Amino acid sequence: MRKLRRLAHVLRQFHKWEIGDVEHKFKIAKEAYNNAQYQLQQDPHSAEFQNEEQNSFENLVQQARYYDSYLRQRSKVNWLRFGDDNTAYFHACLKQRKESNRITSFVNDAGQINEKFEDIVAHFLNHFWSIMSSQSRASGPIQKDCFIHCSILSLDQQLELTKPFTKKDVKNAMFSISSIKSPSPD
Repeated sequence: MRKLRRLAHVLRQFHKWEIGDVEHKFKIAKEAYNNAQYQLQQDPHSAEFQNEEQNSFENLVQQARYYDSYLRQRSKVNWLRFGDDNTAYFHACLKQRKESNRITSFVNDAGQINEKFEDIVAHFLNHFWSIMSSQSRASGPIQKDCFIHCSILSLDQQLELTKPFTKKDVKNAMFSISSIKSPSPD
């Protein structure tokens, strides 16, 4: 029993000095990665910014793995403590999830809040019908004045986008996807 108590103390010290505040480290790594990406966008040909972006990405992936593990452990602790034993905690979790997934109101075009169930159903059916129908407003003409507010590709960039790609390009693109973005390729 004494050995276990000593071990618990050593493990707490290890966690404090080696692992630390996982959530805070993840936020810092994410911020550093976003800053590195911004710098790289400003000067895309800089080798220093490319290396910095790659290093910050690797750090972000590692911190994301730690943070994900931390969150999984925290959720398991609560679930194991209160369990799936048809308890009040279990039913409260189900009720909270059901309530958070429910749509109880919407704001109409006039800016009024509508909370009637029949009106909500009719609104969403009409909305999606208008998108899916042949007279959809989503596929209307492009407004030329929108191009004033955005970057426009040069002719070289346009030609680069229309070049054919090889199987090797597809494979490289698939294997370069981060593990935190989607499942890895088979």
